[in-house]
Amino acid sequence: MTLHAILTELRNRGVELIPEGKAIRYRAPRGVFTPELRQAVASKKTELLALLSPSPPNPEVCEHITDPELEEWYRENPHMTCARCWLAGHPLRWVLQ
Repeated sequence: MTLHAILTELRNRGVELIPEGKAIRYRAPRGVFTPELRQAVASKKTELLALLSPSPPNPEVCEHITDPELEEWYRENPHMTCARCWLAGHPLRWVLQ
């Protein structure tokens, strides 16, 4: 099962994945997180954790920022993460809603 297929199946079944360190918890209606789906999630655990885990702020300006004024702003505000990076760190919250 591909990562996209797993995410689609989770969304369709109302399953929410929650990263906890190197583990993934889930919240789901009773009986919908089947052993087969659990195995599919386990097989893509590394990729899912990368999608679920928030990205730490990067003090350097990422490749998404192309506007020179924005580059300067992000250099002056190293605790901030660009919106695209932030969304990349949290996509499953959007996919599963």
